[in-house]
Amino acid sequence: MAKATQTKIETPFFNYLYIITWALMPIVFLLYQDKVQDAGLFPRVMLLAISLGIGGAFLFTKKTKPLPFRITLAAISFFVLWHFAGYSNAYSKSEFWITFARNTLMLGYLLFTFQLLRNNLLKFESIIKAVVIFSAIAAISVLGDLLSTLADGEYVTNIYKVTGMFVHKNFAASALLLCIPFLYLGTRLNKPWRNIAIATLCLVLIEIALLRTRGVWVGFFAGISATVLLQLLSKQKAAGQLKWVGIGTGIFIAILSLVFLVGNNQEKILNKANIDLRIKYWNSSIEMAKENPVLGVGAGNWKTNFPKYGLAGTNKSVMEGETNISRPHNDMLWILAEMGVPAWIAIAAFQLFLLFICVKLLNHVDGEKRNYAMAAIFALVAFAGYGLGEFPLERPIAVGLLVLFAAEALRLGEEENILKRPLFTMSGKAVAGSVLALSVIVLIIGNGRMKGEKNAKLAVNAYATKNPPGMLKYGEAAKNTFFEIDIYNSPMQYFTGMGYAAQQNLKKSEQEYRDGLLITPYSINTLLALGDVLKYQKRFDEAIEVYNKSLAISPRFYRANLNKAEIYLYQKNTIEAIKSVNAVSYDITYPKHKQIAIEVLNRLAKMPDQTRFKKLQAMARQHTGNNEQIWINYIAWKTNARAVK
Repeated sequence: MAKATQTKIETPFFNYLYIITWALMPIVFLLYQDKVQDAGLFPRVMLLAISLGIGGAFLFTKKTKPLPFRITLAAISFFVLWHFAGYSNAYSKSEFWITFARNTLMLGYLLFTFQLLRNNLLKFESIIKAVVIFSAIAAISVLGDLLSTLADGEYVTNIYKVTGMFVHKNFAASALLLCIPFLYLGTRLNKPWRNIAIATLCLVLIEIALLRTRGVWVGFFAGISATVLLQLLSKQKAAGQLKWVGIGTGIFIAILSLVFLVGNNQEKILNKANIDLRIKYWNSSIEMAKENPVLGVGAGNWKTNFPKYGLAGTNKSVMEGETNISRPHNDMLWILAEMGVPAWIAIAAFQLFLLFICVKLLNHVDGEKRNYAMAAIFALVAFAGYGLGEFPLERPIAVGLLVLFAAEALRLGEEENILKRPLFTMSGKAVAGSVLALSVIVLIIGNGRMKGEKNAKLAVNAYATKNPPGMLKYGEAAKNTFFEIDIYNSPMQYFTGMGYAAQQNLKKSEQEYRDGLLITPYSINTLLALGDVLKYQKRFDEAIEVYNKSLAISPRFYRANLNKAEIYLYQKNTIEAIKSVNAVSYDITYPKHKQIAIEVLNRLAKMPDQTRFKKLQAMARQHTGNNEQIWINYIAWKTNARAVK
């Protein structure tokens, strides 16, 4: 910055390392977007881990001061170690390991950056420059998609096409949100960095408003409000800084107002359907936490347990098994459900102590430190605010940016003696060794994850193209210690089971599905597939029992009801068949729905009078021989029955 607060650095290596790493963070997405299932997650985790490993190895060559572990570092270290307390509760060990890897990277990156900063091997100014470069690349990538959507006149309806170098617009918006405080600090640098930071900051504010991500808006206003309020309550006046905060906020509000006026944006923005869904996820998370308050359900295993609490009240596509829910959209509830109260306290303490350090720095006479404190407070509160309805703790960019601020907060806290005496210290060599070891752990787990994702993507493609040999081949290739479940919550055994079923190897197929249910016991699709294999083997009672398990989770799971009806028809049990068909929603256009319904109703027409199904039987008899009319009247009956309910 214009006024450096650190002594001259010994070597520029680490400064270049951070700049190169963060310049590559958006770009790495392009290298993997067609190769893995989530190109925005583990490719970036691996990039940070490689950077950490290189840096850790080079750190060994430097003579550094012992690193003090005060309450903040102790809290985040405890959080990472506490993962193992709930290991035995985790259905899916692979999901446990990848969650552990992400959080281990957070700890390693924090230790590394903190040690570099406090030993003058890295300047925070270089970190700011690194994030300014990242922000500019990311913002320009988003701008291209935005301009294309606006030019086509599809902004309101196709905003989800705007992703830039991210998997989803919300991930783009959240990354840009956490770039704002770095860009603010970048405006304090010398030219040309100052000009780049100002231009990028303006672009970022416009894009965040246009990306229509309400959680990011909440994070922005929470961050701004906390920053302004705490600054006003501090002992030091900061009219100059607050003026620029006000200008930036004014730009954002102006663009946001325009967004509300465009098309039916207001209706979409105020639609509370997503909020209702999140309340469902949060309630289920609380139930998980009640059942496992200390150890949780196991790191990474919220997704395997969520269906247990029922899918009624979720999206239609979720209830019908077309998509799945992987996260509760609330970071703190996620941690509470997966890792229990101790982990929740640890991560909360980590963030609160960082905030405490920053609030203390607001009272400092050094204007540069106050500037940093304002930016860091915004970052901490915006991260937490966004995390109330989303999951920034999962995304490596969001966590990485937070860690960069946290490391400088720890350095300044040590310099100003804010947290007093450390709990213990670690030698410089031990720090370098720990950083290197943590990076190796993340790289080993991440390599397994990436290999699994690559093959899982091919298995899913084989499923979509009805290619059972491909499902079997790639499903088997995807399985490893660190990959068992794809991003859609399907165990790899779901694909291999289908492959074996296509080969008429029903026993092997059954075993695959049963193995899959050991790691995803509430997967309605895997339960359905198991029921189908049992049906093919004419083990009808067992098949119906399995179908009923899936229906207990999701009563709207029409395929299970239709398959039950099929069995009852085979058994000539027309009454149970009609019950199962009637349980299928009127709006299901699946061809099997029509086929089975017509068959059931034709049989019902030939039966003696059935008081319970008097209207249906009369309708079926009236249109005997006219299957199309039977179907039309049946759907009308279902629609009316739904309306009456």
